[in-house]
Amino acid sequence: LVPGDIIFMRGGDIIPADCYYLSGDPCQCDEAALTGESLPVKVPRKDDAETKYSGRRMWSGSILKVGECEAVVSHTGVNTMIGEAAKKIQEASGKELGVFEGKIIDAAKVLIGITVIVVFVLFFYMYFVQKVPIAEVLEMSLSLVIASVPVALPMVMKVTLSIGGKEMADEGGIVTHLTALEEIASMKVLCSDKTGTLTTAQMTVYYDSSCRTYNGFTPHQVLEFASIASNEANKDDPIDSAVLRAYCQSVGASSVDAAVEARKKNYILEPEGFCGFNAIVKRTSATVKCKKDGKKYFFAKGMVDVILKTDPADEGLHQWEVDDYANMSQEVHQND
Repeated sequence: LVPGDIIFMRGGDIIPADCYYLSGDPCQCDEAALTGESLPVKVPRKDDAETKYSGRRMWSGSILKVGECEAVVSHTGVNTMIGEAAKKIQEASGKELGVFEGKIIDAAKVLIGITVIVVFVLFFYMYFVQKVPIAEVLEMSLSLVIASVPVALPMVMKVTLSIGGKEMADEGGIVTHLTALEEIASMKVLCSDKTGTLTTAQMTVYYDSSCRTYNGFTPHQVLEFASIASNEANKDDPIDSAVLRAYCQSVGASSVDAAVEARKKNYILEPEGFCGFNAIVKRTSATVKCKKDGKKYFFAKGMVDVILKTDPADEGLHQWEVDDYANMSQEVHQND
């Protein structure tokens, strides 16, 4: 590929170069490898105020999760965003003197300095004052130098650090440099990326005591309602997948598919009853019929503001406003 080429991509493809979206479906790109964000980025989207066409930018190394599109290549190789990052990492990966190694070298320098002074004084006193033959003076000086310089120090250090590295490996840690153990011990501030490093880059829905419910519904019931308003066929959607995983755990099912099949025995989806998520309506909804009482139920999940009161301007299929909207909105936002 060279800048100016037109490429066609579909869901699941790895974006081969930095490019700009031209035409096709509304797409979602997984940029976790670059930014660490777990949620896919929508393309095209509104441009940033400072950068023109930023809403159409697609980065090399990202994964096209949803949609098909054509795009024009803008940068390739080391000129891409991920290429520049790799280049900087390579430039910064040279050998650097650590704190522990620096302390050892400083101690060795002190020992060598003391040895030089002692040898010089001894040589001067024995040769010029005591008139000892030069051969004996040199022999004495050489013996003192050999005894003073810590020849075995590097070996002792490596053995000691290797023992520490093995203990770290037993705990699941990967030690790339033996001195890293002492570097960690002397570290005062740790700066780390969060998503995918300290966390798993995967959304989780909690249905324990931290979950706030209203109107007498239990967290398990609310989770079941939310699972009905989720699309089990779209396993790439991080929110729907998180809801369905939590529902599967709450009912003790062996898999998400098993939990959904068991739920479908009680709730039957009406024809054209499911409305999927899009960036305009910011919600999903489902109309179902309950086998137990024969009644129809409408469930929706999405942004808090949209669930409390929809915006007729978004042209969603269903529009509503919760009872006692003013008080309910205030209470929900206090607990959100």
